[in-house]
Amino acid sequence: MRVRISHLTRKAKGVAHRDEDREEDILRIGRATDSEIYLPDARVNLVHATLSRRPGGFFIEAVGASTIRHNGASRSSAPLKIGDNVMIGPYDLTIVAPAAGEAIDVTIAVELVRAQADDLVALRARSRTSIEETGLRKRSVSWALSIVVFVLFIALPIAGFFIPGLNEWSRKLPVAFDHSWDSGPASDSHKFFAGDCSACHQKAFVQVRDSACLACHAKIEEHAPHDVKVAALSEERCAHCHKEHTHNDAIIVRAQGFCANCHVDLKKFNSKSTVADIGDFFSQHAEFRPTVVKAVETKKFERVSLSDKANLIEQSNLKFPHDRHLSERGVRGPNGVRQLKCADCHEPDRGGVGLLPIEMTKHCADCHQLTFDPRAPERKLPHGDVASAVGVIQDFYAGLALRGQIEEESAPASVRRRVGQPLREEEKKEALAWAETKAKQQMEIILGTSLCKSCHIVEPPSAQNPSWRVKPVKVVNVWMPKAIFVHAKHSTVDCTHCHDAPKSTQSSDVLMPSINTCRECHGGENQASRLPSPCAMCHVFHRQDLGPMRPDFKKTAATGN
Repeated sequence: MRVRISHLTRKAKGVAHRDEDREEDILRIGRATDSEIYLPDARVNLVHATLSRRPGGFFIEAVGASTIRHNGASRSSAPLKIGDNVMIGPYDLTIVAPAAGEAIDVTIAVELVRAQADDLVALRARSRTSIEETGLRKRSVSWALSIVVFVLFIALPIAGFFIPGLNEWSRKLPVAFDHSWDSGPASDSHKFFAGDCSACHQKAFVQVRDSACLACHAKIEEHAPHDVKVAALSEERCAHCHKEHTHNDAIIVRAQGFCANCHVDLKKFNSKSTVADIGDFFSQHAEFRPTVVKAVETKKFERVSLSDKANLIEQSNLKFPHDRHLSERGVRGPNGVRQLKCADCHEPDRGGVGLLPIEMTKHCADCHQLTFDPRAPERKLPHGDVASAVGVIQDFYAGLALRGQIEEESAPASVRRRVGQPLREEEKKEALAWAETKAKQQMEIILGTSLCKSCHIVEPPSAQNPSWRVKPVKVVNVWMPKAIFVHAKHSTVDCTHCHDAPKSTQSSDVLMPSINTCRECHGGENQASRLPSPCAMCHVFHRQDLGPMRPDFKKTAATGN
C-alpha cells in the first residue's frame, strides 16, 4: 500500500506540513527510530501499534500491552475509514482522503497535541542529573573508574592465570577472577563440558582455534565441493559463524544475509560457478529444479527446472496413472468400488518429514492380486522376482499334468486321466510337455499382456535374453535432496493444492509444486504479509552429500590454525 504520512506543526502563522510517502505492507507506529510512523515521545512505546491493509480495508492494531483510542474509545484493534481519529500517547493520527489524481491509497495526518506538562520541566530544574552538579569532576571519576576496571578485570585475571592456586582461592569470593572474562553461559549444546574452559580455549589470549572445534566435529561436512575453490569458505574460522556463550540463543546462523552475501553474485567468488544467483526467496530465487530419474539401469539422475516442460519427464519404468486411482467415481476392486485418497498410499514417516516408500504388498495387492489360475485362487505369484514367478507357474502346471483329471478337451489323454492312475514313461513325457506349453501360454498372458505389463515395462524372451525380463523400477522419494521440506508442517493444506495428481495421466509426470505455489504463503526474510522464510529454513550450510569441512584436519591441528 502507498501511504502519505503528513506531520503537522502548528505555528503562529499557520500549520506547517512535512510529508513523506512510503510503500509498505505494514506500517509500524512507535518511538523506535526505525518505525515507519515515528513518534518521538517517552509516552509512546518503541513499537506501539501497526497499520496494515487487509481485504476489508485499513486496520490498526495495538502491539503487546499498548493502548490506543479509536474515535475516543479504547481498543486493541479497529478498522479505519476516512475521518477516523486515533490517539497514541500525546499524538493524534487522523485518516485523510488522498487528493484526486494522486497515486496514494491513504493519507495519515500526525500531530502532537498533548505536550509534556510543565511539572516535568520543574522536576528537571531541581534535580541533579550531571556529574558536575554533584561536586565531582569528570576527569577524576574517569581515572578512578579506569583503575578499578584495570585491576578487577585485567590485572587480577592475568595474575590468576600465572600464579598457581590464585584462581582457586578467588572462587571463595562472590566473583572469581577468571569469571570476569566470561561473556555469558555456554549454549545448550556445549553445557556438558562448559566447566572445562581449556577444551575450547587451548591457549591463553588466543582465539578459539578450528582444531578445538574439529576435535569433536571432525566429520562436519563441507559446504561446496573441494574442487570448487572459494577463498571465503577456506579462510573463515568456525567461530566466525558459530558464536558461543550466547546461552539459549542458537549458535547456528540463520540470517538471510549470511547466505545472500555470497549467493547473490556467485561469479564474484567463483567465475566457473553454474549455480543460480539467489538473494531473496520471494523476489530473487530461481525456479525449483527437482532431481528426476532419466535412466534406471544406468542410475542416471538429472536436475531439471520445473519450467523446462520438454525435459521434465521421470523415466521410472513404472506405469501409474494417478487420475484413474483418484477418480471421483472410485476404483473397482475385488471388494467392490473404493474411493481412494492420497493418504491411502502416501504415508508420512515417523518424523513427519518425508513419505514412506510405496510397497506392492501393502498398498497395491488388495486390488492388483497376483493370482494366475482360477483353479488355485490362493496361489499367488511373488512380486519383484521374475525367475521365481516363472518357476511357480511351471511347477503349478507340471503338478496338474502329473496329477491328472484336467478337464480340457485339447489336453492329451495322459493329462485327462483319472487321479491316481499311474503314468508310463512315454505318458509322463507327454504330460510334462503339455505342462510346459501351458506354462508358456500363461506367461504370455501374465507377463506379456495383462498382469505385470499393466504396471511395468516387460521385455519378452529374445535371442540376446532367453528369459522374461521386467525392467527395474526406481521412483524418486525426495525430489529436492539438498533442501529441507517437512510434510507434517503443511498438513493443514490439502495434498492436491500442491500436487496436481488428479490430472496426472502417467507416472512420468513430476507432480512437484512450482516456486509460486510456495510463495503463496512464504516470503523473504523481511516479508510481513507472508511467513518470513530465510535461506536456512529450507537449506543447510554443511551438506551431507559432501566430504568433511577440513580434509587436512591433522595438518590443521598440528599447525594450530
